Amino acid sequence: MDWQRFSGLISLCCDDLGSDPPQYPPLNECAELFRQLLNALRECASVDECANQYPQAGTLLTRASLSPVLSTDETNSKLILQCLMEYTKIWQARHAPLGQQDASKRWCLTRMRRLMYGPSPADLDIDGLIHKVYSEIVTSSLIVRPRQLYDISNLSIPLLPVPNSTKLFRELISTAFDVAQRDKVSNVEEYTLSSQFIQAFLEERPDLYKTFAHMFSFQWYRCAQFVEYELVELLITVTHLPWTPRVDFDVKQLLHDGTNPDFITTMYDRPDVYRHAFRFMASIAVCSKDWRVMQILQGFHSLLFTTVAPETMDKDEMQMVFPPCSKPSQIALYFPSELQILFEPPSVTFDELNQRIEQCLFACREAYPDVRNQIWLILMMSTSLLRATTAQIINGEDGQESLSAIRLLSWLCCPSDDERLDQTESGILSWIKVVKDGKAADLRQMAECFANAKENVFNGNLNCWYHCLFWILLPHKLEDIYNCILCIVTGDLPLIQLAIWHLGSDHCPLPESIASVLIERLMQSNLPSL
Repeated sequence: MDWQRFSGLISLCCDDLGSDPPQYPPLNECAELFRQLLNALRECASVDECANQYPQAGTLLTRASLSPVLSTDETNSKLILQCLMEYTKIWQARHAPLGQQDASKRWCLTRMRRLMYGPSPADLDIDGLIHKVYSEIVTSSLIVRPRQLYDISNLSIPLLPVPNSTKLFRELISTAFDVAQRDKVSNVEEYTLSSQFIQAFLEERPDLYKTFAHMFSFQWYRCAQFVEYELVELLITVTHLPWTPRVDFDVKQLLHDGTNPDFITTMYDRPDVYRHAFRFMASIAVCSKDWRVMQILQGFHSLLFTTVAPETMDKDEMQMVFPPCSKPSQIALYFPSELQILFEPPSVTFDELNQRIEQCLFACREAYPDVRNQIWLILMMSTSLLRATTAQIINGEDGQESLSAIRLLSWLCCPSDDERLDQTESGILSWIKVVKDGKAADLRQMAECFANAKENVFNGNLNCWYHCLFWILLPHKLEDIYNCILCIVTGDLPLIQLAIWHLGSDHCPLPESIASVLIERLMQSNLPSL
């Protein structure tokens, strides 16, 4: 038995005020440990043997019988009762009054009585309790302490399934936001509402959340879990769309048809909400293998930021700035301060950009994964940067600038700071040499070279992979380009869909006249079903 772990779990279930904030106990793990204890106690023949073999069991069972969390969980409460009876061998009790029983039997009955005595709809006025808690919140909202709200949110979790508790939870959450605002605290989850309450609230009563989410939309920046919930809902809408040969993501329409358009409006009106959202977007995008997630994130970004270069700038020149469409002077509000160096000045060399990435990463070592993910997403959403990087690699002269571009592309394909980045860079260098040397070779061999590179060279980064592909195909004739693409994507509908999307985007290096013909021909091909 892992007694230390067992004791720690029971401490969580007892809502020990020493832990701030309390953690939500894993009840399934508690039940498994109680089962192990029960089986062990059954191997003992007497009370003395139980006490000698497992001296920690008595204390743990005493604490467990006092836990309101365990007593309201049917599985755990039954197991605790069985353990109590087995630990004291209650069936061996003499037929005598309670006062004449030995101490172990009296202890067992006391623990059982304490465990089984709990509120239920039969002996407790749930409606009255809800009204009392609601009245307390309303009357003391101006002087209520954050810790009181925190404890109320924890204790009110069992009331979530009660149908007429809507008014209570609306007031509880609203008051929590008001208190956080009153005390100028930016994080509700660590101040007035427990994380386990918010988690249970979103999991058990999403309908309740949606009915009054608009009431505190201006406070979303104070609760990252609500922001994450809204983003997941939007992305689920995208990822559940069927794979078809062509999907035109009208982002504005998609967001308008979403479950909560107020969230999108708030995210772009409030930079602090956008910062929460962008951090979560980055963690999703880095892990996702569905390229549509990246596409929809680019759509979110494009609603607020413009990546269109000025008319005087060369289309292939790298443009790093993402100014807000209507507030170009307020970009610092939308991203963490440690990332600002990525945006100024707007045009830099690849070597300078690599240095800036390293500067951002190593200035925030304590939050390295979080910062790395955000930098990666910023760069991946800059289609002008991807276009310029791959153009330099494929068409630029060999030299320091091309090597720096390859270093940047390697980091986008493998955002790490260990030997894996060096291995990726070495693989891309070797692959680029083969591709450049084979530009005039048979395009079928070129197609095979690209097909093998998706995972082996680009680590599954299909956006970077397609950018390189179209630059390589640019000098060739339409028929050759079509045959090469078809050879690469045959049998892979998501890959065909991504090819069509890239061909229809403004960052595709192929002439629009050729790209449009390729789209139509790919649409008319014998496509697989998915």
